[in-house]
Parts: sequence; structure tokens; C-alpha cells
Amino acid sequence: PLPQATAQPPTPAPVGRISGSVRRAELPDSSGISLVLTRPDGTTLNIPTGAEGLFNFAGMAPGIYSLEARADGFLSSRADFTLEAGQDLTLPPVVLLAGDTNGDNIVDLTDAVMLAASFNAPPPVPEADLNRDGWIDIRDLAILGSAFGLAGPLAWE
Repeated sequence: PLPQATAQPPTPAPVGRISGSVRRAELPDSSGISLVLTRPDGTTLNIPTGAEGLFNFAGMAPGIYSLEARADGFLSSRADFTLEAGQDLTLPPVVLLAGDTNGDNIVDLTDAVMLAASFNAPPPVPEADLNRDGWIDIRDLAILGSAFGLAGPLAWE
């Protein structure tokens, strides 16, 4: 009899890891920033950051990924990248810019109007207090001015 070839199961590609850090501009605490990782198959993982803003996605298959960081009152940032088989990828740290008081991912006149309506008073909504000091003042206006005209998601850099 002739020898029979035995089918070998395919060897899975080594998994990789994606890590890095994200923080909010003007604030020392980075807890609760939402990280949304879109995997090569289109499924998503959504995790919040801790106080230091560190993240780690382990066991990731090779392929093309997208990672977006979002926080109320801030413009989102996004990174698009390819993870190679077995790669340990550390993304550069990113700082989310404050100023999006109405949650539309744009810092524009609508956000400025919200600040102006509460100027020299406690904020009507927490997102309007850009430095989270409990009062709308010139410091909040300066923060808004530094991001005025920008729209998210910004490039992750």
C-alpha cells in the first residue's frame, strides 16, 4: 500500500500586544477615558483607562487595527496601524485636547457660547468646566481657544 499523507492543522500566527498611554490635557487623572479598538475582523473591544491612562491589549491577531480614545469634553484621537504576527507594539503617548463642551467632537462657536453663557459661574454641565476646577473663567476660555476650530478624531501622536 502507498503511504497516506496526514493533513496537518494550520499553525496559528503568533499573537501580539498593543499598549500605550492616553491622558486628558489639563487634568492629572486619566481614569475613564474610553478606548475603542477595532480588530482586523471588524469587531471592537471597548475598555476604560485607569488613573494613569495606561492600556494593554494582549493576545491580538496580526492585521490592520484602529484605536480611538474618547472622553467627555475632549476631542477624540485615533491611530490606524498594522500589527505583525507576535509584535509587541507600543503606541506613542497621546493627550486628548479639551474644548468639546457639547459632545460633537468639534471645538467651535457652539462650545464658546456654552462657556460664555456660564462665564464667572459654576458650570451648567461638567464638560463646560474644561479644567474641572468648579468654575467657568478665563482659564477655561484659554483652553477652548487653544483647540478652537479643531475636529476629532485627531491623529494619535
